[in-house]
Amino acid sequence: MVGVDVLEVAFPAQQCKSRFLLMTCVAMRFISIVHLWSGKFSETGTDSGEKLINAFCEGWLLHRPRPEWLVVDSQSSLRFGLFPEFLEHAGIGLTVVPGEAHWMHGRTEAMVQVAKRTMRRMRNESPDLAPPVLAALVVSAHNNSDKIMGYTPTQWAYGYDPNRDLDHDDPLYANKVVLSSLNRLSSKAGRRLKTYVDVVPESESLRQPLDPASEQRRRERRKDSIEELRRSWESLVSLNEARRKDGLPPVLALPPQSASQSSRGPEVYNMDKYDTFLPDEVPELHTNPQELLQLLRERIYRLEKQQQFERETDLLRVQVEREQQQELQLLQRLQDEAMFEQKCFVIEFDLHNEDSLISNPMMYTKHVLESKGAEVSYRHLAQHERPLFDEAKARELSEVVGSQALRAVQSHEETREALENLDRHIPMRWILTWKPLIPPEPPEPGKPTTVVKDGSRKAKARVVLIGFKHPDLVKRDPVTGKPELSTAAPTISRTGRNLLLQAIAFDMHFLESADAKSAFLQADNREEGRRLWTRGVPELARSLGVPEARLFRIMGAVYGLTNAPRIFWKDVDCKFRKIGAVPHALDRCVWLFPDKNGAICGRVGSQVDDFLIGGDPSSPCWQRYRQGIQKMYNWSPWQSSDFIYSGCRIKQMSNHSIYVSQEDFCNSVRPVEIDQDKSRSDSSPMSPLELSQCRALIMKCQWRAIQTAPQYSARIGMCTSALKDGCLKNLREANSIARELRKSAKEDLVFHNFRDCQPENLSYKDVVFLHWGDAGHKNRPDVSSTGGYVTGMSVPSIMHGRESPVSILDWRSWKLRRPAIGTNSSEGQAICEAENKGWRCRLFWALLYGHELCHGQADALTSMFVSLLITDSRGCYDLLASNESLGMAGEDAKTSVDLLSVKHGLRDGTQCYLAWVPGEMNLSDALTKVTAEAFKVMALYHERKSWIIRFEQEFVSARKQQRLRREKQKLEEKCGVHFADLPETWEDDVWTSTFAKAYQRLTALVWLIAFICMAIQAHSLAKLVAAFVCEDAVWNFPNRCVDIGH
Repeated sequence: MVGVDVLEVAFPAQQCKSRFLLMTCVAMRFISIVHLWSGKFSETGTDSGEKLINAFCEGWLLHRPRPEWLVVDSQSSLRFGLFPEFLEHAGIGLTVVPGEAHWMHGRTEAMVQVAKRTMRRMRNESPDLAPPVLAALVVSAHNNSDKIMGYTPTQWAYGYDPNRDLDHDDPLYANKVVLSSLNRLSSKAGRRLKTYVDVVPESESLRQPLDPASEQRRRERRKDSIEELRRSWESLVSLNEARRKDGLPPVLALPPQSASQSSRGPEVYNMDKYDTFLPDEVPELHTNPQELLQLLRERIYRLEKQQQFERETDLLRVQVEREQQQELQLLQRLQDEAMFEQKCFVIEFDLHNEDSLISNPMMYTKHVLESKGAEVSYRHLAQHERPLFDEAKARELSEVVGSQALRAVQSHEETREALENLDRHIPMRWILTWKPLIPPEPPEPGKPTTVVKDGSRKAKARVVLIGFKHPDLVKRDPVTGKPELSTAAPTISRTGRNLLLQAIAFDMHFLESADAKSAFLQADNREEGRRLWTRGVPELARSLGVPEARLFRIMGAVYGLTNAPRIFWKDVDCKFRKIGAVPHALDRCVWLFPDKNGAICGRVGSQVDDFLIGGDPSSPCWQRYRQGIQKMYNWSPWQSSDFIYSGCRIKQMSNHSIYVSQEDFCNSVRPVEIDQDKSRSDSSPMSPLELSQCRALIMKCQWRAIQTAPQYSARIGMCTSALKDGCLKNLREANSIARELRKSAKEDLVFHNFRDCQPENLSYKDVVFLHWGDAGHKNRPDVSSTGGYVTGMSVPSIMHGRESPVSILDWRSWKLRRPAIGTNSSEGQAICEAENKGWRCRLFWALLYGHELCHGQADALTSMFVSLLITDSRGCYDLLASNESLGMAGEDAKTSVDLLSVKHGLRDGTQCYLAWVPGEMNLSDALTKVTAEAFKVMALYHERKSWIIRFEQEFVSARKQQRLRREKQKLEEKCGVHFADLPETWEDDVWTSTFAKAYQRLTALVWLIAFICMAIQAHSLAKLVAAFVCEDAVWNFPNRCVDIGH
């Protein structure tokens, strides 16, 4: 069985990369490598079947037996085409390893890695070596040096070791003798005399035992050789002692002996020329041969290590000189280009992956420059950067010491307890990073700082514990199964953040943001009972004035502990409750601050250590609350009105409306560069690097869609689902999304205060909730359906069909969990989800204003607000509006049950009403379909930040309206009259109120044309009458004669 795979190796010195075909025997690990192709770094592609056939015949069938089976991976060139057809004609079976079972191809993959590693080493030593020659050297080195069960692949394949010296001149005879006894691969022929290096025992490769007689003879020869070596050593030492007394230099070898003087033993005892150590006196006579043998082995090992060290040093010196010469050439080239006014940039960064840099320097550099927050090494920092991190370390140590989260052990009993429980020790380390500053903040002169001179970034140091080594991390209670270490820490949800901002804007509160400095260290210490210890970093021990080896007891939440975020959240919740705050019942990261009358005068939301704070500046109660919060922790400077919060820029306007955008993030998203883009089709497969970059780009775009851009949710979701096929069209689609994000970077979410267009006495109970639901039937790559919903808030005027401001609060685009039989099935699932999530938003809004959530009172709280459940599905609308037995209606029983749940939410008393609108008026249409028409719906909302809800009595769908518009356009072109600029349904005017429907407008157009024709005919008749009435005059319209004689 032979494994076959294709590998690529880059040759930077030759400015090319080469592709090879590797063939290996799975049992013997005997390999053969054939060169297939060489080209530029940017070139990609696969090899033709004819080339693979020639390589297989040249590399294997020409010199080796025909295999029974070939094992290949899922590469298309090996699975399809001429190559498998050739194997079929040759009587060789082909086995294709599926992508889910890489272990079946593991031996071949391992040989590929070995070959690549060996090629890179040889390439670095000889950069100008041709790729085919390099492949041959790799094959020779592996087949004659690797050991499998004590034998090399060549020995297993041919039954002969070419490295073993035989006295027979005829290799065929030698092979015949060896093959006659496969149990004994050592030659029975006489051996030539060896040097002292060959005195060591026979290699472990000869593992088959010999017969007793042969074993006895081998022991006698070994004993004689050791005695002769001992005599040679003594003779050499005595000779050098005599030469030293005579003032002569020492010799490194004994003079050769004649055959009459010695019939056995080594011909010469040769010492390495680099060995300068010679003993002053004769060594002690060793009666034990093993001791002398061990002495010789140690001597040989030291000499070999010294030779190897000097060889490596010489190679390293040559390589350094060559690199210095290349750098000088590069600098000279940059200077030459600068003279011609060309832009040149010098970029320095740490090199962590040499192979990736050599394979694709441009992509590796791009990846390094785009990476943020990467950890840096202190010893690799420049001299001017180390003081910045020293200052950052000093500031971090002051925070750690001041928090008292760590305490040095204080007694011998505690030290003994810590040493007896080594499994409860957690390691500690430094994490050093660069934090970018946007906009730049240059440091103040004359003061210690962590900011670089240009103010673009600052050094950040953090002392952390390696939390995954916590001893209680995976322990559970033996009775209940509850984890002993609770690590779950809530963070504010997107819906909670949006409703919090909407409440602040609606109440016209003042918006602020605060960040707790070293937040975890400021939490109250509650970890002493867990009996955890650590050996602090040396800087921490020195700052506390204790020995560096001293143990520390973990007392509080130190960064790195898996439960540190939870400890901080519990500490915040406890302190907020003490000053009078009430936690939100649905989102535990939102707190309400009531005044003396029970009205809410302020609200706070937290994202770990980042806080959103909104309150009434004219309320004395809120001022007391605010002062209590400021004294609670050490905060970074509080920001107001315009700040960055969790990657989003939040800005409050003078009318208290709030805008949330991600312009900086969108501008930082860059499309992926595609190699040979124009020459590759959409169906071309992506390389592993391109696939990884495509996933990363989609994840970045998805962050924008989740936070502030619902119009991209469906497009990104479908692009993610299509990545399974690995085609290049998915990467192009991801690049297109990235470019669209950059174009629409200024689009934002708005949370209206609703005071500009409504009376000032508008109450929080008067707002109207809007729940749009829609579905795309079988429009995903796997023929599944897509659901989407949008929840918004508006004012009562929208119920009367007028255009009104709308704030979008929640949205989602997802793959429907159940396969849809028809359109009603998919629409039913989407409407059910829209009603369910809309009900939660109404409940959340009620709790934001101080209402208490009691058992059985949730529906009563949601019924305080008027809401509309909006759909564009006529089938679901009829079922919900006119059928009282929904459980038995419809062809799909599961859809009927979903609609039954929706019907329950629309019952009398809930103030939730069902409405039908055309598809072009359904905001959720943009979250289910990837079409230009669907995208225009959300684009229209972003342009106006308002919407209109108007019920269609005739149920004219969007498609029918489009058809009527096309017919109207054709009629206008035929008549030569255009009314394209007339307002549609957005403004209340006489035209809209009178001619709101399409057929009414068409009738009005016909009457207008008839009136114009009648006026023309009347004018012609008047001219005819004037010819008889006026003498020597012409008729001047409308009613008089003009004399032409004057």
